[in-house]
Amino acid sequence: MRRALASALLILALAAPAGAARAAAGFAGVPDGAGPFSDAGGARSFGTSGVAIQNPAEAGISAMTSLPALTALPIDEPALLAKVSGSGGAPRGALNSERARVMLQSLTIPGWGQLSTGHPHAAAVFGTIDLAIWISYISFQVQDAMRTDASIRTAQQFAGIDLRSRSEEYRRIVGSYASSDEYNQLVVYRDAASQFYNDPAAYREYIDKNSIQGDMAWSWTGPEAFDRYRAQRKDAERAALRANTALALAIANRLVSAVHAAGAYGRMAQSHSLRLEVTPDLSGKSTAVRVGLGASF
Repeated sequence: MRRALASALLILALAAPAGAARAAAGFAGVPDGAGPFSDAGGARSFGTSGVAIQNPAEAGISAMTSLPALTALPIDEPALLAKVSGSGGAPRGALNSERARVMLQSLTIPGWGQLSTGHPHAAAVFGTIDLAIWISYISFQVQDAMRTDASIRTAQQFAGIDLRSRSEEYRRIVGSYASSDEYNQLVVYRDAASQFYNDPAAYREYIDKNSIQGDMAWSWTGPEAFDRYRAQRKDAERAALRANTALALAIANRLVSAVHAAGAYGRMAQSHSLRLEVTPDLSGKSTAVRVGLGASF
C-alpha cells in the first residue's frame, strides 16, 4: 500500500512540471487511445503521463537548442515512505520499532536478530559463542559444587566438624586456624583484652560469649589434611569466580550482538531503494523523454 501511494505521488509530481512546460513551449497532449511512445503528428509521446514533446522545429524552438542530458535520479525509499506516511524525515540511523525488535531479539538470544535481518553467518557466530559461554558457566558451577562438597567431607573426616549447615565465613575460619582453641586464643582473647583490659568481669563475659566450644569446635589431625582443605576451598572459590566471569561474558555477547543486529538492520533498509529514471530518446527526428520508476532489493 505504501509503495503504491509513493508511486502515485511520483507520477503526479512528474505531470505538474510537464504541464507547465507544455504551455510555455507549445507542447500538445496525446489523444486518448494512443499507445506508449506513439508517433502522432510528428511528435513522439509518453503515453502513460499523457505528455508529448513536439518536434523542436514545429514548436518554434531554435535548432541550436537541445535538451540537457538527463540521468537517473536515485530516491531514498525510507525518506520517501516517511514523507508519504506523514512520519517526517527521521535520521537514517534512528531507533524505530523494527530496529528495536531486532535488538531485543539479540539481547534475548544472541544471533536471533542477525538471523531476522538475513545474516546467517553472523547469527551462527554469536549463537556459538553464547552456547560455549553457557557450557562453561555450567561446568564451573559443577566444579564449584563438587570442590565445596569435597572440602566439607575433608573437614568432617580430619577436623571433626560438620560444615554442611555452617556459613561461608565459618568455613573460612576453619581453614584459617588449626583448631578452635587456636582461634579462641588468637582472636577472642585478644579482642577481650583490647576492649576490657581494666574490667575482669566484662573480660570473662566476652570470652564466654564469643568463644567457639561444643559441637562447633574443631581440631585438624595434621598439616596435610589442613592444607588439603585449604586447597579445596581455593579451587571452589576459583571455579565460582570463573562462573561469574562467564555470566559477564554472556551479557557482553548479548550487547555486542544487539549493536551488530541494529547495524545489520540499517544496511538491510538501505539496500532497498527506489530510482526515478529519466533518459532522453534522440533516435528519431523528434525528441522524447523516457520516464521510469525502478526499485532495487
